[in-house]
Amino acid sequence: MTFAKQLRAARKRSKLTQLQAAKLSNVGKRTYEKWEAGVSSPPSSAKAITRERVLAAVSGVANAGSQTCSP
Repeated sequence: MTFAKQLRAARKRSKLTQLQAAKLSNVGKRTYEKWEAGVSSPPSSAKAITRERVLAAVSGVANAGSQTCSP
């Protein structure tokens, strides 16, 4: 699976918009759109960080649904 497809799949699993994912990745929305479209990609050193941030959002969404409120 290409980086673009991985990024898009992770964002969709986390139910983030492209704008939200772009903010998590510290880039503009248009840049993030280009990454998802496969038009461009972040530098190889930033790919892992970007993927981790979006995947962390996925984990955060999953964990938020499983947490219980304590008094």
